[in-house]
Order: sequence, then C-alpha cells, then structure tokens
Amino acid sequence: ATNVPYLGREMQVENLRDFCDEFYPLAKADLATVFVQRVLELCSSQSTVALVVPQYWLFLGRSKHLRAHLLSKSYWRLLAKLGPGAFESISGEVVNVALTVIDNLTPIEAKFNQLDVSKSSPANAKAQRLKVVYPVSFDQKSQLSNPDSVIGYSVDGGSKLLEEYATSYQGLATSDNAQ
Repeated sequence: ATNVPYLGREMQVENLRDFCDEFYPLAKADLATVFVQRVLELCSSQSTVALVVPQYWLFLGRSKHLRAHLLSKSYWRLLAKLGPGAFESISGEVVNVALTVIDNLTPIEAKFNQLDVSKSSPANAKAQRLKVVYPVSFDQKSQLSNPDSVIGYSVDGGSKLLEEYATSYQGLATSDNAQ
C-alpha cells in the first residue's frame, strides 16, 4: 500500500522518458501510471496492491490502453474517489486522488465497489465518510465497453451518452475562428 509518485511526462528527464517508453509504453503518460503497472508486475500472483493514484488516469484518453489492459488482466476490488483535499498536509485543490485496491489475478465475472467521498472536506471528514458511504457495484468487464474504457461509470438502465445528443466540430480553441 502506497501513494504513487506524481510526475507528468513533460516534466521527466530524458532518461526516465526513454525508460518508460521502452518498458511501460501503455503507462508512459505519467510516472504514477508507470508505477501502477510496475507494482502489479513485481507482485506475485494473487497478491493485492492498494495505491493512491491521481484520478485523471481513470478517464483521460492517454491512459485508455492501460485501463483496458488492467481491466482485462487484474481483478479490481475497490475504487474510492477521494477527490481534492484528501491529504491533510496538502491544501486546496492541488491533488485529486483515488484509492485503488487491485488484485494481481485474472478477473472472472468480477465486480468491484466504488465509493465516492470526493465532495467531503476536510481529509478527516473523507475518512469518516469512507466508513459509512454506500458502495456502488460495477461489473468490471462492462467497464471495457465504456468509451475509452473509462473506469467508474456505466451506461445502463436507459442512460445515454452525450454523443447521442450533440456533435462537436471543434474542441477548445485559442481564438475565435471564422464561422
């Protein structure tokens, strides 16, 4: 059980980037995600890891292949969205984190629980909420069918994705373009 190192690819020295490219191409976007993959590789079969990780890797496109790999090859036990302010020693919205508990075991008909205490504040309130909040259960295999294998939500029960209602012809832009 540990908190992973946080260092985006753009801030890594060349040797570290080269190492990540060569040995962890699925996770190379951030040292935190490299750490997740490496820890699972170092653990024996059927062992469990608990890692505090940045939440963004659960949904950003640059981590989609790693998510698909881990959802297919590892058994997720728990995802607890802690959100910003999870650490007493770090103030403000600096670090938005989640606690993941993952078994180094191939999933078979696996379900995992998600707890969300991200709206609670301060850190000790999050700790208390973790004891009483009702978990939401997700079928692990169905997470692979989410767009980009995003972890922690499901489209079921009549829910629809935004893409069924809207189309974006341009994303974020730095200036007004001619219409």
